[in-house]
Parts: sequence; structure tokens; C-alpha cells
Amino acid sequence: MPCSLRLILGVPCWSCGMTRAFVAGVRGDLAAAWAFNPAGLWLLGMVGVQPPYRFVRIRWPGRLPGTWQPEAIMAGVSAVVVLAAWIIRLTTGQLV
Repeated sequence: MPCSLRLILGVPCWSCGMTRAFVAGVRGDLAAAWAFNPAGLWLLGMVGVQPPYRFVRIRWPGRLPGTWQPEAIMAGVSAVVVLAAWIIRLTTGQLV
């Protein structure tokens, strides 16, 4: 499936290469995953953390201190990582 942003504006979007990066990461080819989209490795890590994290949250609900919301923190950090990787790749010409 072609990138809509690339078709319209000629600029690759933030998720270009993300699927290939994720698949390469799952297969253990971290160098290829990094080359496709470095943020894909971060998101792969977030997916890998989810099963144990969800188990703990279900097994021991309500044990987080105060108003700490790790889901919101993970989502925010993930958005920053993906955006930063995209900006760095755009400015350095690494997106092809």
C-alpha cells in the first residue's frame, strides 16, 4: 500500500517503513528494523512489554501510587519517539 502523504506531498510519512521494521524486529533482524524505521523498534518493545504489564495490572489492580497513569505516559513517550525519529530522518535525508 503506497504512502498517501508521499503520493500527495512527496514527503514520506512518520510511519513509512514501520510495518517492515516491526516484522524485521520480530524476526530478530534489528539492523534491518533500524534501517526501515528506528521508531519501529520502540513500538516493538512497547508491544513486548504489554503482556506482563497487563498481567500485573489485572492481578493487582489499584496498586499504582497517586494519579500515576503509565498508559498515558507510554502513549506520550511513544508519540515523541515516533515524531523525533521522523524529524531526524527527514532532516538527515535518511527517508527514501
